[in-house]
Amino acid sequence: MSRSEGISALSMPRAGGMSSAGLLAAARRLGGAIVLPLAVVFAGSVTSGLFDSRWTVVVTGGGLAVATVVMARRRSVYLPIVAYFTAFQGWAVLWRLADNTGLPVRFDYVIALDRLVGLGTLPTAWLQGLYTPGSLGIHDVVLLGVYFSFFLVPHWALFLLWQRDRALGKRYAIALVGAAYLGLATMFVLPTAPPWMAGDAALIEPVTRIARVAIGDLSPGLAEQGYDLSSVNEVAAMPSLHMAATLLVAIGAVRAYRRLWPLAAAYTLTMGVSLVYLGEHYVVDLAAGALLALVAWRLAGRFVDRGDATPVLAERERLEPTLAGQPPRH
Repeated sequence: MSRSEGISALSMPRAGGMSSAGLLAAARRLGGAIVLPLAVVFAGSVTSGLFDSRWTVVVTGGGLAVATVVMARRRSVYLPIVAYFTAFQGWAVLWRLADNTGLPVRFDYVIALDRLVGLGTLPTAWLQGLYTPGSLGIHDVVLLGVYFSFFLVPHWALFLLWQRDRALGKRYAIALVGAAYLGLATMFVLPTAPPWMAGDAALIEPVTRIARVAIGDLSPGLAEQGYDLSSVNEVAAMPSLHMAATLLVAIGAVRAYRRLWPLAAAYTLTMGVSLVYLGEHYVVDLAAGALLALVAWRLAGRFVDRGDATPVLAERERLEPTLAGQPPRH
């Protein structure tokens, strides 16, 4: 088989459909992309709930650290993925401690900036005019779904990008971890209250924490148990890591598949609306999160070599000129 025929075989589907072995291999790849992130997130959540912060580090973080060392010694291509989850486990522990620094919680500057953005009216208060207490409309369900997708989608995206292009997956992982830790540093020195907390303190118009109310309506007491179990840091509004992670997902998706840009843009915009509408973030929190994502993406690019591309994509890029009658790149 010639080189041009070989590259055509890589890039074009075979006539007659896919073999059963091919379908099984595709199912295994898809299963890994979905099940493994879910398993890691679930294991981290359960461990965090069953043990205090010290044991969380020892059990989950220690196990992931050992796996990272083993992968590194074996020079496994999956080292960045294991290191990614190791870094996030450490981040989760530190995040729960960021509200115990003794520094005063800030309410003022975000309220002033958001009133400036809203020309005197808080965008959160304006959007919550669409909310009907005791009843969830279609828009509530959609926005809640997008909001909670944050806890899974960034991890799914890593596996999908990793399969598409090693260099892109590595850059995404570094950017996401970098944004998380840069945001964490801000939370330590500038603990900032979200809109719902400012509303409870009567510093702004009343703001409903819709996500918590919706969970409580489905199962009374479940929200309180969940928040107590996971030791949520409730003064980590600035910057919005929801927005930072969502924008990084969008950037990675468009880099991998340019035609996805309308979906990526819609997802990012909807996430922004949900965060403000649900009372979790101010608009300025979102702006800070978006800026954080862009900075982290730019910095991550310095740590990635195009030589990390998957063998199939690298070979395809090298041989593409042969299809146009030009010598292959070396």
